[in-house]
Amino acid sequence: TPPVATSQWDEAKIAAVRSYMEGPAKSQPNGWAQLPTVVEAHRRAMREVVETEHPYPGGFSGDGIVTLGGGLRYFTATYALCYMLRKLGCTLPIEVWTLNDREIDKPMIEAIVALGNIEVIDGYERCGKAARVWIGWTAKVWSLMYSKFERALFLDADQLPVRDPAYLFDGENFQSRGAMFWPDVPNAYSLSTTKEAFVAASLPTPGNTLIPGHANPTDFPALETGQMLVRKSRCWHALKVMEWMADHADFWFHAGEFGKRWNSYGDVFFPYAAFHAVGYEYHLPQPARWVGDHRAGAFLQCDEQGSVLFEHRCQSQLKLRLHEPNLPFPDQQTYELMQEAVLDLRLKWDGTMHNCEPAKHLAGE
Repeated sequence: TPPVATSQWDEAKIAAVRSYMEGPAKSQPNGWAQLPTVVEAHRRAMREVVETEHPYPGGFSGDGIVTLGGGLRYFTATYALCYMLRKLGCTLPIEVWTLNDREIDKPMIEAIVALGNIEVIDGYERCGKAARVWIGWTAKVWSLMYSKFERALFLDADQLPVRDPAYLFDGENFQSRGAMFWPDVPNAYSLSTTKEAFVAASLPTPGNTLIPGHANPTDFPALETGQMLVRKSRCWHALKVMEWMADHADFWFHAGEFGKRWNSYGDVFFPYAAFHAVGYEYHLPQPARWVGDHRAGAFLQCDEQGSVLFEHRCQSQLKLRLHEPNLPFPDQQTYELMQEAVLDLRLKWDGTMHNCEPAKHLAGE
């Protein structure tokens, strides 16, 4: 439903939605996020964020890598990512964010910081207390924004780097634009972004395509946010819009309630919508390749020259496990280094959390 003249809206209902948006997110009925008054209320609120000045605050410096991955489910993958980066010769500092101090304990911290130049961040302490919605995939936005680095490369915990990604910071396209995102594959869930999402972002609604099994397919160039590279001083305004979108994930993706109809697939719409809304350009490398299936599949994301740089093992059967076999998929050399990382972690950690009061600010060089 496109925006209409203000006189045609029930302003009392829109005011009620706006009031709700200022408070804590709550579970809503299926279809709530597509109601015209709800869409219009979010459109107005987002326009206010877009049209507000957001001066770069400063206080960030240097280049670094950020990842989000505490808890028993993701720590093995987080450790493997950091281990492989170091073995591939990457010397960039790394921040490992967790959602709170109950996702990681002292033995886990000691294991990962021993890899060198790694700091573990309690994300809730740093910025989560001010967040309206604070769940795993929305926290990616905050970790990217509020890491200590001025130029930051975010990597999902389930990434396997093929080689040291530090050269990305020197790429001509990144330096000229200040942001680099990676494309999704053609038949992706992110392409089911609804028309209401584009209306709420005040963006033209793309044309429809015929993708089997997708309720609202569109032909816009969707992004895959397992890796994001930004220079904060160049694109802070767009990042603030992304932050606002993450803070209202109950509208964009029902705060992770998978059984309900959503307006976008997780956070993948955020950089596209935010950067287009404020008129900022970003660089987009070659399209990703998908290998495997919906249970044991991975993105192969490339650099600007078309060479595979990241293997994003995002499907359930490819999640790394500490004490179970891990599938050799898809690159043998990368797989062997990943296996080495898992074996190394077994020597340092037994796969359990020993307490709920970890030394959360412990860091190692």
